Amino acid sequence: MYLGVLLTLAFYHIHGKGRARLFPSWPLAIMMIGFTLIWAVDGINSYLTTFPNAPHFYTPNNTLRLMAGTLIGIDLATLILVGFNQTIWRHAESKPVLSSFSEMAQLLGGAAILDVAILSELPILLYPLALLSSLSVLVVLIGVYTTTTILIFHRENQATSWRNLTFPIIAGLSMAMTHIALLDLGRFWLTKTWDGFLL
Repeated sequence: MYLGVLLTLAFYHIHGKGRARLFPSWPLAIMMIGFTLIWAVDGINSYLTTFPNAPHFYTPNNTLRLMAGTLIGIDLATLILVGFNQTIWRHAESKPVLSSFSEMAQLLGGAAILDVAILSELPILLYPLALLSSLSVLVVLIGVYTTTTILIFHRENQATSWRNLTFPIIAGLSMAMTHIALLDLGRFWLTKTWDGFLL
């Protein structure tokens, strides 16, 4: 999921959509809603299999889970970037982050390459991808908390450059690290180990 987010954010920036403030058109948006439904169905199905004799649609597997996670990553990145741009920039660009089915095909092609790289299980690929996935968690949280900081201080649509965002980004980073630390402490309190397993 988080690698899907990072891939999508990189794709938008490479295509000059880094400050785009509009969601994709309805045909593309419906397609992306489909991505969310695929992820939800796969997640519910996987959850049901944890209960003995519970009905489920199919036997879950990591390949399907990976594909569904990558697709929801596309949706998350789109929501986060559009929300960020609509809130932060004074001169955000009035264009959609995704403009055509051709761009969607390119993005899905990149997602497919990413999934194949992960499924290859080659250490030379998996280790950098694992680090990028961890970085992506931080990017998502910083983006959300930076936007939240802007809203709290009623500074919407005033930034004209990244330099104007120094304080909100530092605040966002601080909140993101606090969020992660609290989750880790909560897990330690529940499991009595940093590994996350019950003793």
